Amino acid sequence: MKNIILNYHDFKGLNSSFEKSKYTIDFEIFKLQLDSLVDLENVPLLKLLDHSLNTEKSYSLTFDDGYKSSLDIAEELNLRNLKGTFYIITDTLNSKKYLSKEDIKRISSLGMEIGSHSCSHRHLNRLSSNELITELSISKKIVEDITGVSVESIAFPGGMGGKREIEFALDCGYKICGLTRPNINNIPLISGSVNRINIKDDINLEQYKRLIDFDKMDLFKLLARYNLLAIPKFIDSNYRQKKKNK
Repeated sequence: MKNIILNYHDFKGLNSSFEKSKYTIDFEIFKLQLDSLVDLENVPLLKLLDHSLNTEKSYSLTFDDGYKSSLDIAEELNLRNLKGTFYIITDTLNSKKYLSKEDIKRISSLGMEIGSHSCSHRHLNRLSSNELITELSISKKIVEDITGVSVESIAFPGGMGGKREIEFALDCGYKICGLTRPNINNIPLISGSVNRINIKDDINLEQYKRLIDFDKMDLFKLLARYNLLAIPKFIDSNYRQKKKNK
């Protein structure tokens, strides 16, 4: 059984949208993308851990950073009877263009999962062990205090994290750690990391349809590009980590 996690950030065409970037998707295009998903089963992220899950192909939706547009997106998903996971940077709460605590309560009340995206959005693999524990544990508690619901998943900022970060997250009570490695997931999952595909403004509708059809060539191209760009980032992070540990 296969699952694809489609990850979004901000949206334009909404009064609440933040700014134009490669991670900003036109809201009307997003609705067309949702229309194209009708033949696949929408599975909430944490449901992927369920060993009784029996669907050949499925998709999950995640939304990083907690931009104000997430509230409109949650309402749109609710109208379509879909579920998504919204990851919050807790240091940005109640600031301009980001979700307020009341917004988060509203999204949670719609049956959406609220997860952590850390406190500060620093790359976790660049942090000392004490800094890492702080980012993981405090952000988790803040979100739980807002929603009254246990936080069981985290999206690593920048998708940057390895064995150490995953182990620390599991120790803090998370079950799923979201990376941005563009690949499919085999389900049922075991606790640990999941692959997610960042949906950017350069992916047209035909490419999107091929992705959700689990097209091997398109996935290969995305993964090859990801690996090429990730290598220098991981080398730099490992160098910084070694300097901190001296």
